[in-house]
Amino acid sequence: MKRLYIFILFCVCSFFVKAQYTLTSAIFPVAGDVEKTWDADTTGIIIGSAGTNQIWNYTGVVVSPTAAVTTKSYVAKTSAPNYTAFPSANLASTSDGITYGFDYYGTNITGYGSSDGTVTVIYGNPQTIASIPFTYGTISADTYSMIIPSSVDTQTITGSLTTTGDAWGTLNMPGGKSFPNTLRIKLQITQFGTVVATSTLAASYTYTYNVNNYVHLSSASKYDIFATGVSTITLKSGTLTNTYKDKNASVGEALFTGLAENQFSDSNFSLYPNPAANSANLWFVLTQNESYDMTITNGLGQVVRNKSYSDLKPGPYNLEVDLKGLQSGIYYVKLKGTKQEGVKKLIIE
Repeated sequence: MKRLYIFILFCVCSFFVKAQYTLTSAIFPVAGDVEKTWDADTTGIIIGSAGTNQIWNYTGVVVSPTAAVTTKSYVAKTSAPNYTAFPSANLASTSDGITYGFDYYGTNITGYGSSDGTVTVIYGNPQTIASIPFTYGTISADTYSMIIPSSVDTQTITGSLTTTGDAWGTLNMPGGKSFPNTLRIKLQITQFGTVVATSTLAASYTYTYNVNNYVHLSSASKYDIFATGVSTITLKSGTLTNTYKDKNASVGEALFTGLAENQFSDSNFSLYPNPAANSANLWFVLTQNESYDMTITNGLGQVVRNKSYSDLKPGPYNLEVDLKGLQSGIYYVKLKGTKQEGVKKLIIE
């Protein structure tokens, strides 16, 4: 299905930035920004209600330890391949360092296409995603089109996108994280495609793609905190018709920040090396007898490892932290006693 170039949804979700009811040009992404998201398990996830003063409870959302981070880097347009084909764009972005999307951020947010240096896809009718400023109750609607040629077929796409600030309220997430004054944006896409084979290696068909995606934004982060949605695609080839349905959910890096800093002094509590691979060292100094519990949690507050240390005497300690078996990502190492505790963020490569 990736050949259908249905990348619009994923691009759209990242275009909306830091908000406290209103999105303005002051909080657009700039060259050098990096956005990170992780796919979440969609089991049990239900789209919350629209309207004002909503409370969305997603405390049960789970990110698998094996979930890979998706990193989107924003770069100057002139550093991307074939940038001259997109004169109206003012920023480029990439998730793989190969294919770059070209967009305009100003009085509106508009997509103009993409290029990997070999294949360049230009919207014949650009896709305007939202007018600026954008807040609860705002609606932006636009149509778009493009033609995508390849060595085996030619795809003609037309579509419509309606973007609505459909709700605001409090977003409750795992790990005791709560985000008040959250704006939810609904993205409704209807896309039609005709694929005409130019080679015996491909088949001709048409498709209809319908998406309802919901992005939660807060002043706590420049990028979306949580996004979820559903999509349906119907393929028709001759007399055959197939329908596929999908559900998606992802969390942003805001969920991994904001934990309490350690209560040890900085000179008496450290974790190294950081980033680490198979092990790290937790160094600290005690001034009295104490017993401690050491826990490692992922960004969602889920404990992935723990160990206890009893009757430690005053003095310096350098404890080895076993990281074997833990997937790459962001974690927190916490040492908690009856009178003192400390937390350090750890990146596992």
